[in-house]
Amino acid sequence: MPYQYPILLDLSRRSVLIVGGGRVALRKVRTLLDSDARQIRCVAPRIDPQMPSEVQRIAEPYHVKYLDGMDLAFAVTDSPQVNDQVVQDAQMRNIWVCRADTDTDQAGDFILPAKFQRGPITVAVSTSSPAISAAIRDQLSNLLDERWIKLAEAMQLLRPQVLACDGLTGQRRGDALRDLAGGQAMELLDEQGFTSLERWIKNRYPELNVT
Repeated sequence: MPYQYPILLDLSRRSVLIVGGGRVALRKVRTLLDSDARQIRCVAPRIDPQMPSEVQRIAEPYHVKYLDGMDLAFAVTDSPQVNDQVVQDAQMRNIWVCRADTDTDQAGDFILPAKFQRGPITVAVSTSSPAISAAIRDQLSNLLDERWIKLAEAMQLLRPQVLACDGLTGQRRGDALRDLAGGQAMELLDEQGFTSLERWIKNRYPELNVT
């Protein structure tokens, strides 16, 4: 299994090329839009009419020139030869590339895991089989305790306060963050709300009360 290094990308300053205009391309575009990609360019002789208007659509066969200015590329055509060319061209330019038909000699640089997202929580699953990955994802989605979502949302507000507190030593800062990620914090938030959680952590770490 060559793809072993998991990563989450910030695409808000990145441009992405999609080579292909069918249903797979449409799915990729929608997830990229959800991820706030700065620019998406779709190139294919025929492009799905449901392709979002935010996407730059080029109804032509693929050419290497369409990689100009791109940071990421997806080869999702139904032609292995075209996908091969996209991968080769992208890698020659040090552009990360993903291809839909990964079981080939001309493999891309990354694959997309099966994932689900609940608020600030993203869970991704990857195996040698996309079908198994999707099945595990669905099972994990059903098992997720909703209180973790509330705690992750609260942490978005409290973590910056902890990190910005000059009065906390490195050890104390780490302890505070671990306390906020623990079961006691989750129960307190669920039963009494955010204000009580904030008061609780500031009582445990009085340094946080100094502005």
